[in-house]
Amino acid sequence: AITQAEISVQELATHSGQIEASNKALDDIAKQINMFALNATIEASRTGNNGQGFSVIANEISKMSRSSHEMLGKVTSSLFRVKEKIDATTAVFATSHAEASRGVELGSGLTDIFEDLLEKANAANDSLGSINESIQSQFSSLANIQNSSEELATVAEKNAASANMVASVTEETAAAVEYVTRSAMELTRISESLSQSIPTAKMFDEWQPDDSNEKASQ
Repeated sequence: AITQAEISVQELATHSGQIEASNKALDDIAKQINMFALNATIEASRTGNNGQGFSVIANEISKMSRSSHEMLGKVTSSLFRVKEKIDATTAVFATSHAEASRGVELGSGLTDIFEDLLEKANAANDSLGSINESIQSQFSSLANIQNSSEELATVAEKNAASANMVASVTEETAAAVEYVTRSAMELTRISESLSQSIPTAKMFDEWQPDDSNEKASQ
């Protein structure tokens, strides 16, 4: 019979693929935010003395963009570490289960395998906590970027030459923020689901190899 531990490991394998897709989305988001910051800085330089407020806001957006990019990098790094641990966990579990199904006498070796598996699972859970913290910080940075882009548009209304450019940049930023928000919510969902999927010590205690094959081989 399939145990809860086996189901959990199968779920971890599924989440591993979702994490890889999320990494790609985060990389795209970072590029969009950086492009917005660059466009804002260029437009600020065109306004001259009439756009000092514009320039200040653009510089603040650039700072937040760098901070946002750094935070995204941390999230991506954490996600990769989780993925590596998940892959290692599923590989170890698959090997031990295959050996047990063939009636191989694991003895104390099985205990060692499960201890290693639990260690990797706990490490993955710790990384998930870091991911959630990073996501919350990212939300704050994105809110600041959104507010600054709106201020930028207000300043630009006083400068007809800049208005069209800023309107375009603001739309790009709004789209990027919305995309990041959706992705962050999805990452939060994945990380919470991962936390629930990570096998516990009790699950491993309940997991026992099917000894029917072993008896048949004797």
